[in-house]
Amino acid sequence: MTVAAASNTSEWLACIYATRREGPYIVTFAENYEEMDALRKRAVRVLPGDCGITQPALVVWYQACGNEEAAVTLANKINHLTVLWQRGLIESANPQWVDLGAVASGCPVVYAIPTEEGFPYYQAVQL
Repeated sequence: MTVAAASNTSEWLACIYATRREGPYIVTFAENYEEMDALRKRAVRVLPGDCGITQPALVVWYQACGNEEAAVTLANKINHLTVLWQRGLIESANPQWVDLGAVASGCPVVYAIPTEEGFPYYQAVQL
């Protein structure tokens, strides 16, 4: 996984969005970091929140692929994995479930998904 400064150049990213650790997740691709952030706003309408409350979808995993075909192929491969395998992929690269989209775009406040269902997101102050 690459954590880089946000830019509008085409990098083609395969990414996973989540509102909770248990899943479900949205696996998709984006042309650049700006589009990855825009997709987050659409993902929140699809992913369930806790206790009926809509929570923001966080980018919990992404990988720069270099071109569109590679990003689409990787997203499709990940999408065909079980939720358990997808969770393992996320936890191997991002064990704290920090919002990597915020980290990549240089946001001063970064949140993480809590370890247990029903708890609010918490601010990740030590990265």
